Amino acid sequence: MDARRAVSPATEACDRKRLRTAQRVLCDIDGCLVSGARVLPGALAFVQRFADRLMLVSNNSTDTQESLHRRLVRLGFELRPDQLVLAGQQALAWVANRHGPGPVFLLSNERMRAAASRLDLTHCDSKPRVVLVCRDTDLTLARLERALYHIAGGVPVILANSDITHPGEHGPAIESGALLQMLAACHPPSSVINIGKPNPRLLLQALGPVAVEDAVMIGDNPQTDGRAAQSADMYPILVGPAAGRWLSDFL
Repeated sequence: MDARRAVSPATEACDRKRLRTAQRVLCDIDGCLVSGARVLPGALAFVQRFADRLMLVSNNSTDTQESLHRRLVRLGFELRPDQLVLAGQQALAWVANRHGPGPVFLLSNERMRAAASRLDLTHCDSKPRVVLVCRDTDLTLARLERALYHIAGGVPVILANSDITHPGEHGPAIESGALLQMLAACHPPSSVINIGKPNPRLLLQALGPVAVEDAVMIGDNPQTDGRAAQSADMYPILVGPAAGRWLSDFL
């Protein structure tokens, strides 16, 4: 076996067979297709080969389908916006469906606040029904402390994803879970609902009409992608440094 491989030949053969026969191929984005603005080995060819069966399932909470689709197209990926299932957008939809229109506190960037507004969710500094924690790329200390004020007052938290970091172009990038851990160190939340992986919610959303046994989930993080697949009873395929292989190895 190649010394760089972290999977056995039997697992390698099984992964290839399951990928070849899968009716729906789910794949993470950061760490599988891209790292920041850098396209990873084999990613463009992989997307082109499996385009008719592919859904991208990401803990991304800074983009909408449309904004991330534009960025991926600029990098050369041939995809449709409806092939993206994103934790931040799904978290907004969850709040709108469960709570209806009204005031929420959004620890998020301007793009996600605009997406919330389109769902009639109003960013509000006073008396919000929930605090929604995303990866806030416009973060200020004042906004972080305002989120803490609401959490200390018992307002429940909806967390886009529990990741501490994700693979960035130049190293680890701070994620939503790190922001919540910092807030929780100051005052424990009354309750937290996590929308993103390892919760299987995104994977099941991406399945559509396909049965779970006819799908595979490709990811680079066994603690999020792998656990989400396990929770959904879906076959997992690991790539990236932890597995010693990339999408190029499946072409």
